Amino acid sequence: MAWQNPKKNWVAGDIPGAGDFNRIEGNTEYLKGQTDGLKSGSIKAGNAVKLNGQSPSYYAKQADIDGLKNGSIKAGDAKLINGLPIYARIVPSDTVILSLPAERRGQGLDETVVKRFRLKYPGVYRVKAQMRGEDSSYTAYALFYVGDVLPVGEMRANSSEYVPVSGDIVVPGWGLTLTVKIRNYYEYKYTYIRDVQVCGTLTTAEPANPAVLQN
Repeated sequence: MAWQNPKKNWVAGDIPGAGDFNRIEGNTEYLKGQTDGLKSGSIKAGNAVKLNGQSPSYYAKQADIDGLKNGSIKAGDAKLINGLPIYARIVPSDTVILSLPAERRGQGLDETVVKRFRLKYPGVYRVKAQMRGEDSSYTAYALFYVGDVLPVGEMRANSSEYVPVSGDIVVPGWGLTLTVKIRNYYEYKYTYIRDVQVCGTLTTAEPANPAVLQN
């Protein structure tokens, strides 16, 4: 069945007729066919027919959003972003997602931005790097922020030679930016960092039910 433009001028007192219901059900079936085609690959994303300026996947996502709001869809069943469940997330692993091999340095107490990574998914990422200070007597710091303002972790090194450091950090939402900054404990000393790697593995497994693990 072909797409039929929806009626947009309903007013109080209007009574839907058989034609209205046929149009609504036909459009629903049409949208499902388009969405299933996108998921299976039989329809390429660029070839999907746009309806009122939106792709069929837009309406599928909007239906999930509406279902979450009215309670007809449980959060674990909704598929909202890129066909993934709402609880799709990154879990820590050593699989490299993004990297910055080049050496960067910053001097003194002021925080120097060395890299910004745009992350697609929420979750817990493992950040690995090599760090050193100009002088092993003074601690070199790497600091991590979401959106430049929310601190989510730090790593330290007390060595004038490069040493490996790593830590797991929480990114609370989709499409956020992770900013890496460095500084030194002492005002005039340099901090060096290289081979920064953002690691993790995407999972769509449903999270465990909430529970008290220790009283």
